Amino acid sequence: MKHRLLAGGVCAVLVTIGGAPGAAHADASSPGCPSDKWSQSVFPLNWQPGDPMDPNGQNLLLQIGLAGTIQEFGSLQAGLSAFGFDNLEQFYTAVIDPDYNAKDRNDDGILCVKPYPVQGNQAAYLANAIDNNAKSS
Repeated sequence: MKHRLLAGGVCAVLVTIGGAPGAAHADASSPGCPSDKWSQSVFPLNWQPGDPMDPNGQNLLLQIGLAGTIQEFGSLQAGLSAFGFDNLEQFYTAVIDPDYNAKDRNDDGILCVKPYPVQGNQAAYLANAIDNNAKSS
């Protein structure tokens, strides 16, 4: 479980680093999140190794994950190593992309994200994520 959660965190930071033209991404005009406590996170559809992980800068879940991984482990590389990965692309391929697609039930590339409370017991790279059509508060 921790292995899957790190993926979300680690992806967020590196996603903003690079982007390849031609990577498909969702349109944020799709149905919204269940309440103002949630924010939309747009991830690339049909992602393949070599494609940008955050082509439009709206992959909030990835951004939370990467920043949280750096906060928890001191660096992105230290976090990736702690979970048995050599680089972010390996981690995204094995953990993050499959997890995003499993949660995205309507296949629009949009998830609703809500960070855990600061005083909570969760690692900084973790966040709640549901499909943007889910009914939850």
